[in-house]
Amino acid sequence: MSDADRPITPPRRCAAPCKPDRAVMADAAEGEVRMRWLAPFGLATSSLSGVAHAADTLCGETAAFAQSPFDGIEKPAGRRWIELHWRGTWLDIDGGWGLECRHSEDAAATRYCAWLVHNSSFEFRSRTPQGILSCYGYAFPISAQHSWGNWRSDIEMTTPKLQFLLLEVRFDDAWKDGGAIRLSAFAHDEDPATVEMLPMKPMPPLPKPESQ
Repeated sequence: MSDADRPITPPRRCAAPCKPDRAVMADAAEGEVRMRWLAPFGLATSSLSGVAHAADTLCGETAAFAQSPFDGIEKPAGRRWIELHWRGTWLDIDGGWGLECRHSEDAAATRYCAWLVHNSSFEFRSRTPQGILSCYGYAFPISAQHSWGNWRSDIEMTTPKLQFLLLEVRFDDAWKDGGAIRLSAFAHDEDPATVEMLPMKPMPPLPKPESQ
């Protein structure tokens, strides 16, 4: 089974204007982050107390994804992964926009994919990969979430327990959709050189929103 055939977490999609993510920045200045979006089954609201709490939550979810025991369901064997796609164009009322997530078949990847879909900024897409990297020692100025538009990287990381992680970022101009990231966690004694890594590919165009 190829990566393209793997399970997909139902998209968080906006076919009408969402509250712009820049409002999150205003709320954060007052010590609270609020994220609101129009989900496929209605309006969902999430609240986190403070930017630090949000960062801790991302790091906790990422660690749970990476460190969960490998149970043999993962394919290819020895590699657990998620692939988060930014679909469409921000505030494209006619075409729609949203987030979709592919993942390996294990429970840890399924849970992490669903969490990312509902806790990632569409407008400021760099926040998610920068946040993941920050969990492993990288540091970014606040302005970096605006200025890293044409970003393509493959970043290998090693946890304190000597587990390999690989973050692939595809926000470059050659990508034909809104961009994507893929985070892979490897079983112990495995790494990107020993486990099959299929290339990332853009997803098909979004279907036209149904008329109301």
